[in-house]
Amino acid sequence: MKKVFSFVAASLAVLSLSFTSCTEDPAKPLSVDMSAGKTATISGTLLVNPDITKDADKQTFEGKSATIIVTVPYSEILDDSSAKGNWITTVTSDSRGIFSVEVPTNPKGVTVSFTVSDVRGEQKQKVGADDKTLSGVWKFSVTDEGGVKPGKIIVKEHTEGKFTALKEDGSKI
Repeated sequence: MKKVFSFVAASLAVLSLSFTSCTEDPAKPLSVDMSAGKTATISGTLLVNPDITKDADKQTFEGKSATIIVTVPYSEILDDSSAKGNWITTVTSDSRGIFSVEVPTNPKGVTVSFTVSDVRGEQKQKVGADDKTLSGVWKFSVTDEGGVKPGKIIVKEHTEGKFTALKEDGSKI
């Protein structure tokens, strides 16, 4: 009985290895030319207003460090509508909120999309008659940039984060 069990276990192991060795990863990234003259540079700034209790003319903004996912469709880069997927890279803004990224392009232009991570922080707000510092998250919405062509240098207008106050358990107030 022990020999039969060993034979069956060995046979199953061989079969499982034979099935896994013939599968290939369908999600292979396409090769994109990032040489000089084939890319564009996009930069911007992420800002927050940590104290909205001040008069509008006295408010100050601070930069925030956040992770930014930058996406360009392969179909636009390669000018091939059958190309699937996206070229993706990740950049991080510095402590002043400044970021810069080099993206692949083509002479017809490409669309560049941005997804920015939420950033935890605090904001001073009026609550009733009192000023109160609330904990929460800053959400940034960097607008897509269309028609990006080779050699272009784009400086995006600053992006101001929207603050959402959170309870201690992380739920919205």
